[in-house]
Amino acid sequence: LSCLALIVGIYLILQALEAAVVRRRPETATLRALGVSPQAIRRAWQGEALIMGVIGTLCGLLLGWILAQVTVRAIAQTVNALYYSNTAKAAAWNWSEAFFAGTLGILASAVAGWLPAKEAFETPPAQMLQRGARSDGIRLLMKPWLGGVLIALAAIAHLSPAWRASDGTSLPLAGYAAAFLWVAGAGILSGALFPLVAYLARLLGERFPGLYYAASQLRHATGRHRLATAGLVVAVAMAGGMSVLVGSFETTVTRWLDNVMKADLFIACQGTGNASSRNRLQAETWQAIQQDPAVEHSEISQFYPITLEGRPTILAGVDLLASERSLDPIWLVPPPESLLADVKEEWGVMSEPFAYRFNKEVGDLIDVPTPYGARTVKLAGIFADYGNEFGSVVVSREKLSQWFRDDRAARMAIQLRPGADLSAVQARWMQSYPGIVVTNNRQLRAEAIRIFRQTFAVTHGLKWIGVFVALSGLSLALTSMLMERERELMTLRALGLGQRGIGRATAWESLGLATVGLIVGLLLSVMLGHLIVYVINRQAFGWTLLFDLPLRNFATLAVGVLAVSALVGYLTGSRLSRA
Repeated sequence: LSCLALIVGIYLILQALEAAVVRRRPETATLRALGVSPQAIRRAWQGEALIMGVIGTLCGLLLGWILAQVTVRAIAQTVNALYYSNTAKAAAWNWSEAFFAGTLGILASAVAGWLPAKEAFETPPAQMLQRGARSDGIRLLMKPWLGGVLIALAAIAHLSPAWRASDGTSLPLAGYAAAFLWVAGAGILSGALFPLVAYLARLLGERFPGLYYAASQLRHATGRHRLATAGLVVAVAMAGGMSVLVGSFETTVTRWLDNVMKADLFIACQGTGNASSRNRLQAETWQAIQQDPAVEHSEISQFYPITLEGRPTILAGVDLLASERSLDPIWLVPPPESLLADVKEEWGVMSEPFAYRFNKEVGDLIDVPTPYGARTVKLAGIFADYGNEFGSVVVSREKLSQWFRDDRAARMAIQLRPGADLSAVQARWMQSYPGIVVTNNRQLRAEAIRIFRQTFAVTHGLKWIGVFVALSGLSLALTSMLMERERELMTLRALGLGQRGIGRATAWESLGLATVGLIVGLLLSVMLGHLIVYVINRQAFGWTLLFDLPLRNFATLAVGVLAVSALVGYLTGSRLSRA
């Protein structure tokens, strides 16, 4: 997401420098006439882009550090709940990360400044001095065959496997490459829609001079039109793709919680926030609760953090034969019934992240370390788990207690008898056993969803920042193009179109650009969402998510972009028409 936002920033720098090239053409032509070499002018423009990059990067690093303080507080609760205990409440400054981000930002600015510098270097002085002379802008965006090649390469890259480090860490480098190739290719191919939009605008605009004029501009769209649209395509795709990811994740987690939280009450020892906690319920405590008259069924669970093949994971123990009464996992590969009936063989099931991270399949044998020697476990099934990315192996609780010689419990899942007062039982147990925490299913599920939404709140803010930057680039592009049409604007005013009429014409042109950007951006966001859910997320975490299209978010994004684009176009056109 950060790198996609950086691409939007590159488009913004391109548009800013192109606008500067148009505005300062007389200066550049004067320098050329005074004998300054084209190479020196090119170096001056590239130097200006580099200075912009340095200043913007330094400001970005400072702003990023400030925003990180807020982010850490928002995400710390999720980390504590799902992974490991962490007392960090502020983000420390990391010089290696700052150097990497800063270098990336400066290099991106230098690359963005190269194309406008090339235009200033190649444009003859006579054309620069000519008032109203137009430039096609970046010609690279006017080559649809290049966009097709990039899309084809992206299709190949997204089928490639992840890169695996020696420690088992998986990085979806090919997936990232596919995302960038898709973004670049879609930005170039978006220009192919301009003739269609111009044709529709001409059909509707025969009685509206402003719309008819906007259609004439879109019909012969220049590189500046395409550059503004490409920036908007990336921003919309970034926002839509992250909405697909968050929506898919929320749908999946909600369904997962509905399956694994079927019990009425959950009991744990105070201070138990995750699987790595050493706090446990004593045997006499959970046995006394089991014998309570209000209890119809109970399930005891144990968790131990272990190291397997040099990598951390979780070893859990539950009552596998009776788990469907309170805990009903989402089976990807269910264990065979014949093996379930065999109480002598030491078997277990693994989570999907464990299978992907350790490259294990059903039927494989693993040696599980215990304080009293390793135990060989046969893996008999795979279940979906979104609680940790390290993966987990689940065996029979009775066997796990024997292996570790520990009969304490990490948690209990309680199913009450019909007619039992849940609140009364909860209050009575917490009074009778001061060291435990009793949570009802509804509260626990609501808390899990709240923590989940809090974690992803950061992504929503970041994606809207990208959209705002792209709309700023749209304003810059319109300003640059209208400055080139100075004589046209004078003619339109002389023909009686007026300041408001020119503003409406520019608003229609801006809406045309935004429409193309939205159509291509939303289609690209679906492709990116599919890539993130089924390739990048799968290769990075080993999780299979349920794909979900957030149509309401898409509609909000479309209405917001179109409304702001029309407003930006109207204000830009009416302001320049007064000059």
